[in-house]
Amino acid sequence: MPAKEQSPFPESASVSELLMTQLELENTCTPVEIMKILEGFHALPLTVKPHMAKLAIGMRQGSLRVRQFTREPVAEHVTLYRGDHPVGTDANKALLICFTGNAHRVMMPISMFLQFVPESRFDLLLLRDPKKLNYLAGIPGYADAPELLLDRLQRDLKGWSRYEWKTCYGTSGGGAAALYAGCYLNVERAVSVGGQHASRSERLKESLAKNQFPPEQIGSLDRLIEQSASTCSTQFLAVFGADFESDRAGALSLQACFPDCRLHPIAGLNNHAIVRHLLETNAFQAFLDEHVLSDPRR
Repeated sequence: MPAKEQSPFPESASVSELLMTQLELENTCTPVEIMKILEGFHALPLTVKPHMAKLAIGMRQGSLRVRQFTREPVAEHVTLYRGDHPVGTDANKALLICFTGNAHRVMMPISMFLQFVPESRFDLLLLRDPKKLNYLAGIPGYADAPELLLDRLQRDLKGWSRYEWKTCYGTSGGGAAALYAGCYLNVERAVSVGGQHASRSERLKESLAKNQFPPEQIGSLDRLIEQSASTCSTQFLAVFGADFESDRAGALSLQACFPDCRLHPIAGLNNHAIVRHLLETNAFQAFLDEHVLSDPRR
């Protein structure tokens, strides 16, 4: 008799522990892994059932077929999602390098995001900053400065040079890092969704006032481009709500650092929830197809 599949939700867990587990699953699992959990939906704790049901509905906004990605840990807070593809086509794939925000997601669960990404064409590298310092200190425990982080990623990710092209994509607290990383790595495209320069972040200013990180780190991303700006050919894009002045100012602060950065206002949006708005208006797939998943060399 086959062994019973072990639930990711311990029976003795408190409500808060169950919800924390739920969030961690949303922020790490592939679509295949989530669907495996949903097979035992009837046995899930009542606390998490509504959240798992909502996730399942959200995933279906992308491909109706479950995308075949496998999860490969590179290091703590660094994960490669390798897309399934026919044998012999690895050299034709592209790489998405995703910088999550302070909620450790790209404004949506990664399992949901992957449903919008063709696994035959892409691998995805997901980064999380446990200190929530917008990558000003790299990823503590892996590489403690932005340039060390980007240099190490190139060493640790096997096949880095085989990808046809690369895009850096960051949301909210990861938006600025995506543009700076794009320039430093000289990838083909870099996209910020709701990002801003570190000097505008009230939360970072509060952390600085509490001596939670050295003052000189506030400019660590700016120092990334001092040696790479002259050779950078990256296409930059900053996305924001057209009617949300805070995010508009954030996009302008990035354009001040990257004069060639194109601004992309989302019409009718007056808040920071850019991805949610695109999902609610059934425009997210079209947005990705045009600005993130299309070949920037064409």
